[in-house]
Amino acid sequence: MEQAIKGKVFESVVPRATKLFREHGFKGLGLAAMEAMRVEPKFVREADPLLKEDRHRLNTEPGLIIANHPGSYDAFTILSVLERNDVKIVVAKKVFEKMSPIIGQEPLISVDDKGVASLRKLFHEVEAHIESGGVVILFPSGGNDHRDGFKFEQGFGRMMLPALRPTDMVYAFQFDALQMQMARQGRLMSKHLDIASAFVLPNLTKRIHQLPGLSAKPFEVNERYTEAAEWQQIPAKDVVAMTDHFKSLFPGARFDKL
Repeated sequence: MEQAIKGKVFESVVPRATKLFREHGFKGLGLAAMEAMRVEPKFVREADPLLKEDRHRLNTEPGLIIANHPGSYDAFTILSVLERNDVKIVVAKKVFEKMSPIIGQEPLISVDDKGVASLRKLFHEVEAHIESGGVVILFPSGGNDHRDGFKFEQGFGRMMLPALRPTDMVYAFQFDALQMQMARQGRLMSKHLDIASAFVLPNLTKRIHQLPGLSAKPFEVNERYTEAAEWQQIPAKDVVAMTDHFKSLFPGARFDKL
């Protein structure tokens, strides 16, 4: 029964979300989702005069966009600041099946499994897209910070970094894990129904989230521009050092939930 309900919910989302993406690209899709769901990211570096330059590089240079992955809002937040459409997103097969009807298969790179053939295919797709000037979004933890805390998987160092030239961009976003957890608890409905209502009945969803105690709480987002060279100095198999390097970009940041 639950799966049937989720299926119906997803079917209701597709037409409106597809229209948004076709008309306004990744940024429009991200902004619309956040506005309708009353998501309130607070960009830590908003007053930093150097942020303008970093965002320009984010939206013009080839490379990777990486982030920790503590909740369901982080991907929309990243999309909301992108002023480019030469974007590919590395996703699990189940996410590919849900997202491809909305944005098509071309912007998505599906990871079917962790076998050698699948990883080799992933490497070549990422390398070719970056060499053509594009950018690839991925979560180095593979989403595992939902369950096990934040830590890189080996695939990042062994498969992603070799696809980059030393001067290619590695743009890092950091989401406050505890604040995002609290923001998610501010939802009236489950994630699936909340997202569906945001696209299908946005005005009603806004009014619901304005009720006392139901408005989404803000969460902090930090970001840093780096080049691939500094990551490539770390041994590819050393996931602890990779994770620690990411954390060192954001001193004092929270990566763990309650």
